[in-house]
Amino acid sequence: MTYEFEGFRLDTDRRRLLAAPSGEPIKVSPRVLETLIYLVERHGELVEKDVLMEAIWPRVVVEENNLDRNISTLRRVLGERAGENRFIATVPGRGYRFVAAVTAGRAERAHAIAAEPAESREAPALVLESLAPRATRRRFGQSLVAAVPIAVALALAATIVWLVGKTLPDGDASVQRAAGPAIVQRLVNDGAVPRASIAVMPLANRTGDPSLRYLGDGIAEELIDALARVKGLTVTARTSSFAYRDRDVDVRDIARDLGVATLLEGNLRRSGDVVRVIVRLVDARTGFHIWSQSYDRRADDLLGLRAELATEVVQALTPSRQGGAMGAGSPMRPTASPEAYRLFLAANALVGASDSNMRAALALYDEGLALDPTFARALAARAAARLVLVSHGSVQISELRKAERDARAALSIDPDIASAHVSLAHVLRARGEWLLAEDAYQTALAKSGNDPTVLNGHQAMLSLTGRLRAALDEAETAYRLAPLALPTTMWRALAYSVLGRDEAALRDAAIGRSLGAPADVGGLPFILAAAAERQGRYADASALLVPSLPASARAAGAVAIASSYEAAVNPAKRPAAVVALRHLASTVPFGDPEERRRRLLLWLNTIAGDLDEAYAVGNRALDEAARSGSVGTSWGVIWFPSMLPFRKDPRFQAFVERLGLPEYWEVYGPPDGCALDHGKIACH
Repeated sequence: MTYEFEGFRLDTDRRRLLAAPSGEPIKVSPRVLETLIYLVERHGELVEKDVLMEAIWPRVVVEENNLDRNISTLRRVLGERAGENRFIATVPGRGYRFVAAVTAGRAERAHAIAAEPAESREAPALVLESLAPRATRRRFGQSLVAAVPIAVALALAATIVWLVGKTLPDGDASVQRAAGPAIVQRLVNDGAVPRASIAVMPLANRTGDPSLRYLGDGIAEELIDALARVKGLTVTARTSSFAYRDRDVDVRDIARDLGVATLLEGNLRRSGDVVRVIVRLVDARTGFHIWSQSYDRRADDLLGLRAELATEVVQALTPSRQGGAMGAGSPMRPTASPEAYRLFLAANALVGASDSNMRAALALYDEGLALDPTFARALAARAAARLVLVSHGSVQISELRKAERDARAALSIDPDIASAHVSLAHVLRARGEWLLAEDAYQTALAKSGNDPTVLNGHQAMLSLTGRLRAALDEAETAYRLAPLALPTTMWRALAYSVLGRDEAALRDAAIGRSLGAPADVGGLPFILAAAAERQGRYADASALLVPSLPASARAAGAVAIASSYEAAVNPAKRPAAVVALRHLASTVPFGDPEERRRRLLLWLNTIAGDLDEAYAVGNRALDEAARSGSVGTSWGVIWFPSMLPFRKDPRFQAFVERLGLPEYWEVYGPPDGCALDHGKIACH
């Protein structure tokens, strides 16, 4: 069957979208195409979200934001602008309706399909998503002993899942997804909050030993993992719930922010070898406790208890026809070595604090993997740590090879580790393999469900390719899921800033400062400086940027930045800016790899109006990166508003070809503010 609508022809027999009347194929991913087919075949009808999700991902539980991304991608493919609704109308809280006029007819070449070689036919890709989000279990907190978080969390999950699972109704998957457990259904009125939804808070440390805070984190993260696999139950990601640690916020306000009906909170105490864990389920509407329990476990018998508890978790979900709801088997033991696990937890506690701590974490991961080279989570964590140091410019870009090796090794052992897919995507994008990187991000998004950190990683990918509005969409989604998390706040601020939306960027920057963002490092100086620059306050912009430079480069950097701004206002000042920039380029040590220096020089030379030197700097950076098998990691700078002269220059075509971007744009559309015609880019 074919359907024609406003310049498009949809061939449902051959699973192709074509431009009409030319018949030129339009590239679109299989799941997005299946979404379009389902809507067009029911044009004019309201298609409920649950029904559409069941049709596109049959017998697989995925988060609703996967459907939202499909619809967003589909609108871009069809050329629908924001708010137009020429093709797809959104019915808030319910679903979608295909509203364009559609003409149906028989496919002219349907008889030819059987004659095609099987390998040449286009068909929907196999659905490989996991049965539920699992990424949040990949990074534990620390633990008193390696077994405590796993065993105690499984004991908690067995009880909570029993409360949930025993009341889940019989019926097919679509009914089970829509329905929820009775214990949660009575907590909220009809509305946007899913009845079967829970946020697991970090457990408060009441042991008297501050160094054991990670024990409560570990139990909470294992519990998030176990509950996330329960069909029909929505569980917030670690990033979302842990952002409220140590904050004096009413549980009802937390639940409202996170959009859940129930919270799990508690604390842990210790007496000798016995760990007591006290947990409570809290009614998000009233703030009252609706269930409470305590668990005492000895450290020396927890590993032996683990298998029994895992079995109880699965059995608790089979009161009627719920068998297998948690997927095949029980959660894998992360490692057989308690010492390797202890080192892993100790390393995790160091991640994110500073580059020196990150290097210390790498050393601990190395020690643990020497004890158990098949410890998949440690491999994935080590890959991520390497990539953080690369992105900070603290190690050579050649470290990408080691990160890729770790990520692929982790996935060969456990293909469901979302963070390993993210690390692989980072490596692929750094090599300029953008299409493969996009596929890896999509896999990570499907496996992690609603994890804001994965959304922010994909945001970075979109920003590097110039798809800035799509990047903002990911930033907005991540922020909604974790409104009090510093990373999601600053990622959204950066997305606003790159789009030139300074009022929104400065608002988020102020929130970031209140959440603890340092004033002189990270993205904050650039957000503030960009706003000052666009207001013509060049002295302020310069003063904001200089402290973020390495100490050895600040004196020369201050001169170069100020001279560049002066040249932007008065071209007669360009010779002085050229001298200052060449001094910064050739004589000032930055104390780290050259990519950081070249990113700054590329930007400053463009501001100063010296595009010849800007392109020379950029191409030298590409030459150096190519020697490491990479295109570099810092090209987001070329999409800054102030870099428009660089993008409008005829040399931009050859530059982006060196980056490998045109092939990606042919599939996913051109960067914002640019047009693509047979691989040729024109920005305006």
